[in-house]
Amino acid sequence: MISDDKFIELITAAINRLTMESAEVQWNVKIERRQFDVLATIQAGFYHVLIGFEVKHKRRSISVEMIDAFVTKAKDAKVHKAVFVSTSDYQEGAIRVAKRHDVDLFKIAFPTNEFRLPPITVLAEDGSPPFVVQPEVRDLGETDAHRVVRVTLEYRDGSKANLPDEPSQMTYYLRKTSVEGGSSLLEAVDPLASQPFTNGTSLVRRVVFGRSVTPPDNYFFRSGIVAAIEVEIMRIRARVLDANVRVELSAVSAQVSYENVLTGQKFETDLSTLPLGGTSFEAGKFYFLYHPLRYYYADEVVGDRITLYLVESFQDGDLVAAILGASPKHSAFYIPLADKTITKRLEERLAKMKSSR
Repeated sequence: MISDDKFIELITAAINRLTMESAEVQWNVKIERRQFDVLATIQAGFYHVLIGFEVKHKRRSISVEMIDAFVTKAKDAKVHKAVFVSTSDYQEGAIRVAKRHDVDLFKIAFPTNEFRLPPITVLAEDGSPPFVVQPEVRDLGETDAHRVVRVTLEYRDGSKANLPDEPSQMTYYLRKTSVEGGSSLLEAVDPLASQPFTNGTSLVRRVVFGRSVTPPDNYFFRSGIVAAIEVEIMRIRARVLDANVRVELSAVSAQVSYENVLTGQKFETDLSTLPLGGTSFEAGKFYFLYHPLRYYYADEVVGDRITLYLVESFQDGDLVAAILGASPKHSAFYIPLADKTITKRLEERLAKMKSSR
């Protein structure tokens, strides 16, 4: 995966690819030794137009100093249009400075009252009988709920290990980690997470455990005797789904809005439809997608077809792997993976997949 900061930059680039079809939009580019998070190049007749973007993912409002610094950067690099993008608000002084220097201000937001139910994908073993009813998923509205954001295992020797915090990964390891006595780690954590609380927005609970655990693999944490379990729970607003099939909740995609703070002009789209990737696949490289989180390996490119290995995808508590073919044009939706730790894990999983064929 990538950091939240980088993800917001990719979203900015993708939105501008969609809304400026004639532009070449690049991510993380240097001009005159000045770095721009996103750069759009437009060729209009004899003219070459550069649009430089600064993207910030901060809790605090954007200050005058941040806009001043960006104005200086844009002038040094001689870009023709400067655009500042933020997930937070802008201070009044920052807005005044931006207007004075003709800097466009945009805000990225993720409306919590809107989301898209995913298309239904059915996974079945060879020889499974056909469905006798049509799969159906209904939205029953919002409610208060708890979300587990961290599970920490404290081993008897004093060492600690966290389960992965990505939802589909956490669900898999909670369900598939066996506990001495025949239960799962999920059965130990669930009572801690389900106890009600109203004070504050998060809570940490700890319980003495004293039993051995055995995960399905050792990529995130090891087997051993766990002396205690600590769980951090967050109070959230959640949507209730009613379905006659099992649903992988991390497949639900949010909406994203891109609003011009100065004019009120707004663009909204489904987050899962954004072209966050590159212009082509490179054989021998790993890629990933969100909604749900999936890791792929580009094995071979032949003409207009590429063989992709779905190396790791945790859906509804199971590890899903597959081999599929795709068109190179779909690379726009696959994000290149640069994390070396994740790559090492995926290489081992890929080797097991290939050896079992």
